[in-house]
Amino acid sequence: MRGNMAYREQRFVSGDYLDVNIYPVFRSRRQTKRSIVRKPTKAVQQALNRRNRAREVNHVICANFSNADYYLTLTYAGIPPSEEQARRDVENFLKRYARAFAKKGQTVFKYVKTIETGRNGRAHIHLVLTGGLSPKEVQALWGRGYIDCKPLMFSTQGVAGLARYFTKEPRNEAGSGSRRKSWSCSRNCIHPEPKTNDYKYSKKRAAELARESENARLLEKLYPDYICAECKPFYNDQTGLYYLAMRFYKKTARLDI
Repeated sequence: MRGNMAYREQRFVSGDYLDVNIYPVFRSRRQTKRSIVRKPTKAVQQALNRRNRAREVNHVICANFSNADYYLTLTYAGIPPSEEQARRDVENFLKRYARAFAKKGQTVFKYVKTIETGRNGRAHIHLVLTGGLSPKEVQALWGRGYIDCKPLMFSTQGVAGLARYFTKEPRNEAGSGSRRKSWSCSRNCIHPEPKTNDYKYSKKRAAELARESENARLLEKLYPDYICAECKPFYNDQTGLYYLAMRFYKKTARLDI
């Protein structure tokens, strides 16, 4: 880091995907009046938290699953139980799935789950889990109602849409709309950690990339094993500095959508 500020490259590798963030970092908190960083408003902070939660789920799913795995929605026939009972039911379902999975000689079983309670109080469960059983076998293991069993599908954005769905919040503060508890995953899931570099980009270079954010060929030269899916630049009027968020996928990636 030269001087009091540098531009940091932060990289997350999740399976076939690479997320790159480029942003300024400061050696100390002593800054000029022009570069004072104000705290974000409550609404801005909430939006940032939602984005970060969705990004984490996307990273975890892309790092641990493939299009040979499943996305499930488990629902109940008749009157649904309480949310506490739904939690017990999904835990029992996962234990039965793991036993059936092991009987087929499979050893590495992973999952990501969340429970949603609709405005009518009906609970249902969303799961991403390792494939290996047929949809008919999966249905028999649930035994509480209907299962929507789909192959997990990946796009140039990974599973960004599904990740946002897993982490969505109430539609309004009055409580109408669906409500989700925190997502969780099996202990053996990989959680991609960022790698950082404070010497790759200068302030001038970051500004150039921000102005060329739609030039995919230029961005792909920076990460030659990948194809650029998107680049989102942001300019902070208070600091006069640029921020970039980029997403890439491997040239060898097998995309479904």
